[in-house]
Amino acid sequence: MKTSWYREPWAWFVFILPFTAVVAGIVTFIIANTNPDTLVVGDYYKKGKAINLELGKIKQAQKLGMSFGLKLVDDQLIIRPTGIEKEFPLLNVNFYHPTLADRDFSLVLTPDGNG
Repeated sequence: MKTSWYREPWAWFVFILPFTAVVAGIVTFIIANTNPDTLVVGDYYKKGKAINLELGKIKQAQKLGMSFGLKLVDDQLIIRPTGIEKEFPLLNVNFYHPTLADRDFSLVLTPDGNG
């Protein structure tokens, strides 16, 4: 007795494999388009030149003997100057996320009673 093709388990097995590959490809395409990668910068040359400016700032801070100690206590970041004679009225601090530029932020910090 001959059975219909849709009652054969091997027929479904043969159809399911390519179908899952197509669905996985479509899902991968949707994920790739909704979450674009921000690692590649269009103006990479300008960014490269800006790195040299940042290194200049680091060298200038080293010349002035500027260094700071960081301590994290109960979700609070404590920044203390170490090895610096004079106090700074304010400090500009930039926080950069390694891959998501929209999570970058800057703070202007002033010393409290403890310096």
